Amino acid sequence: MDRNGNTDPEITPGTPEPQAGAPVDPDIIAGAAEAAAALLNREGGDQ
Repeated sequence: MDRNGNTDPEITPGTPEPQAGAPVDPDIIAGAAEAAAALLNREGGDQ
């Protein structure tokens, strides 16, 4: 099912595929934020 609730993608030709800016699972965002913080902490030296 696409984001419009349609089960057959052909009934909405031209519906764009989800892009990088589309809503994402909060757990994925949290994981990415933790990874970014870890990189910043590693490069920034001791906390």
